[in-house]
Amino acid sequence: MSTQALKPYIQGEAVAIKHERPNSAVFGIGASLFGTEMSSASLNSVEKPIVGTKADMYSHGARNEVYVDLIERLSVLISANGTIMCNDIIGCLQIKSYLTGNPEMKLGLSSDLVIGKTSRVGYGYGVRLDAVQFHPSVVFDDFESQRILILHPSEGEMTVMKYQQSGELSSSLPFLLNHSIEEDYDKSVLTIELTLKCDLKPAVYASNVTVRLPVPKNTTNVSPSLKYNSGQSTEYKTEDKVIIWKTHKINGGTTLNAKFRIHVSNLIKATQLELNQISIEFEIADCLLSNLQIAFLKLFDPHHHAFVSRRWIRNVTITDSYVFRLR
Repeated sequence: MSTQALKPYIQGEAVAIKHERPNSAVFGIGASLFGTEMSSASLNSVEKPIVGTKADMYSHGARNEVYVDLIERLSVLISANGTIMCNDIIGCLQIKSYLTGNPEMKLGLSSDLVIGKTSRVGYGYGVRLDAVQFHPSVVFDDFESQRILILHPSEGEMTVMKYQQSGELSSSLPFLLNHSIEEDYDKSVLTIELTLKCDLKPAVYASNVTVRLPVPKNTTNVSPSLKYNSGQSTEYKTEDKVIIWKTHKINGGTTLNAKFRIHVSNLIKATQLELNQISIEFEIADCLLSNLQIAFLKLFDPHHHAFVSRRWIRNVTITDSYVFRLR
């Protein structure tokens, strides 16, 4: 029976399959940090045969492409006086392979990479990862001496490595925020002015930047004012009691300014305390705050000859949680 005939009878969501990994550590780093490995098979996989014909291999594999992504998720909490209270990066190295012939892949990481919380590497002094977890198929023959990972990726996607960095990061934080709040008790209005600075290098920019400002529950109206409104927008969501301030792009070294007049039904001390935090969401391409880099990517066929392919490497930083406290 063909897969197309079976497809209508396959229902439900993708099923997570647990892969029980031994507790043995790799370079002193075990699996407990990230938990049990999880992999899932999409329902769309019924459209792709498990064993393709030679024609399928040439039509799909003629591209001989491989995509390598280093993705870091950033969690930050900053107090009202600017003190960094929490600073954490969770990263992963992912591969999406369209390579035929199961070639050997060598991934060279930063030569100055050190692993372990006791490593004395801080801002501007190389790469320190507190904890690392590797895919079971990775070969470490050249890792200790040259920071090279060896693997034979099968066609499809795989997570080669997960890692964590916390405390003192290898780079400065991408965004800083200054604010001021004024109260007008006669008019029951709170006025908050925000100055958002992108503290990246001038050649780097953040995209899809969204600032969220929760307002007091008794807010009746919000009057926004943007200094430069090109590419920016604001929205007050009445049901959620939150102000949304968006910009498509902000270059490193530049600032954005906004003022919001928040009208409330009754301004008292408790109302002011409800205006207590701001969160930011963003994406940064070609920038990793851990400073981890892929130095090279080499492919070899079974005879150890250079394997001709097209390859792409992408570095992306995104936010998990980036919060400024206002009080």
